[in-house]
Amino acid sequence: MTDLEQIAKEATDHGMSYGEYVAWKAKATLEEQQNYRRARQVAEIQRKRGKKK
Repeated sequence: MTDLEQIAKEATDHGMSYGEYVAWKAKATLEEQQNYRRARQVAEIQRKRGKKK
């Protein structure tokens, strides 16, 4: 099964059209990246605060 066929199958499994599924997947990936970046920033700030005390 090609990647395209796999994506199309997952889309129908979720009851979405191919376009809806791709957009949803892209949004989920974007949110994960933003959450990862935010978590790294928070960890950096906490580390800096810890050194000052």
